[in-house]
Amino acid sequence: MGVESRVSLEEAVARAPEQFQPALRWFDERRGTDIPWPSPSPVGEMPHVVSIPKGIYRPKGFEFVLTVRQTLSSPYADKAPRHRSDGTWRYDYFQEGEDPADRDSFPTNLGMMRNLEDGIPVAVLVQTVKSPSVRYRVEGLAMVRSWDGGFFRLEGFASKRTARSS
Repeated sequence: MGVESRVSLEEAVARAPEQFQPALRWFDERRGTDIPWPSPSPVGEMPHVVSIPKGIYRPKGFEFVLTVRQTLSSPYADKAPRHRSDGTWRYDYFQEGEDPADRDSFPTNLGMMRNLEDGIPVAVLVQTVKSPSVRYRVEGLAMVRSWDGGFFRLEGFASKRTARSS
């Protein structure tokens, strides 16, 4: 059995576009808490940190995804985050579009693939309350580790500031 390696949160955030870094830190500071819809943007450098129409938010003009969010009424087969005893967590998040064969037809999925290729973390939000007072649990930051059968496998950072890299 191989030795499991880890990646540090600081290293991962440093690889992100400079404009993403304040937003990623903002979400990391709120890890494990419930927040309302973040509007206006809590980060002055970005007009938005999430998208209303899509669960995967790839800011205009960027190749990478900043946030993914799961809604209570999602038509997708997202799975609940699975927390481990070491504080890390895994989240299987379904791509945009129902057919895995169409993955590359959506810019958001292409962005997730770029996050995977370049080691850029995403912030993960899971809806806990529907309207009128919508709330999201900030699971924290995660690395996109793989894609299979329509699912992106995300590995979340522990409170010790590391995530599993394999």
